[in-house]
Amino acid sequence: MPSCPQLSRAAEYLPEVLRPAIEKHRDEAEDLRSLPGGLLDDLRANGAFRLNTPSELGGFELPLAATTALIERLARIDGPTAWIVWNLTAGFVAAFLSEASVDRVWADGPDPMIAHSSQPGFLVPSDNGFRLSGEWKIVSGADAAQWLGLLALVMEDGRPRMTEVGPDWRFRLVPRSSVTVRDTWHSDRRSIRGLPP
Repeated sequence: MPSCPQLSRAAEYLPEVLRPAIEKHRDEAEDLRSLPGGLLDDLRANGAFRLNTPSELGGFELPLAATTALIERLARIDGPTAWIVWNLTAGFVAAFLSEASVDRVWADGPDPMIAHSSQPGFLVPSDNGFRLSGEWKIVSGADAAQWLGLLALVMEDGRPRMTEVGPDWRFRLVPRSSVTVRDTWHSDRRSIRGLPP
């Protein structure tokens, strides 16, 4: 249950509040193959990327069922916009971060855009921790994100490191500025072209 019911109620109105901006930018998004800056600004200003962010960080802290219902309502207006909001709404990661990391990720306000991918890369132990490498082929919203949440498999001696329950998987947040995003998203289906790489 969200610790701030007023925020939860406010989130209910997001799809209708955002409808004019989404409809205004729909054709531009299709032409760009990405959500345009003006639409991203409207989404951010109205809290669309704070759905799962803890309330103490200024988020709505919605339960998963409420977030899913809200995303479904956005999808009825525009599928690509809903997809990007879903993939950039990763504020829940704050629960798994150190206080210093939370301060860094949320330094600019309550809605950092965190794009994520479940395709795995690799973490190799090093003297200072781990070295992350890989190619994550689909990270929707990466072009707009400040942070990327990337899944990785810990490797030792060229093999996956095993734990008591299986392979040692890790999720790492990295600044968008420290990765290269390749523009490979090309689709001939107009209704999904607004989805950025």
